[in-house]
Amino acid sequence: MADNDPLEGYDDLSEREQYVLEQELLRRAFDNSFNLLTKRKKMKDIVNETGGLLLSHDPFAELLPDELTNMMDFFVEDEDYEKCAEVRDIIKKIKAKHARKQKKESSQELSKVLNNVIRGAKSSKNRNP
Repeated sequence: MADNDPLEGYDDLSEREQYVLEQELLRRAFDNSFNLLTKRKKMKDIVNETGGLLLSHDPFAELLPDELTNMMDFFVEDEDYEKCAEVRDIIKKIKAKHARKQKKESSQELSKVLNNVIRGAKSSKNRNP
């Protein structure tokens, strides 16, 4: 295993030690993701500081509110309410963006249907003078 593998020797740990390590890794993942999402740090900064990139989300996929809700729940348990508020605000922005996208898609679909209805009415008028 690599020198900076946080799970090296995991199986040799007691259950309590494994739990403590898991909690520390979870904290790192949420903190790293939080720092990326709030633009406090860049990926390269995290890698340089920690020797790896442990995240609680996929930075190359569309961010979903559920992922952030898990992050917010973690910070609530940790009583880190300032981070909770920032994550809440990000969730609101994502939901608003999704709502705008859905509204736009619905409008486009309605326009297509109406255009087809109008074209159909015009063509049947032209066939039946």
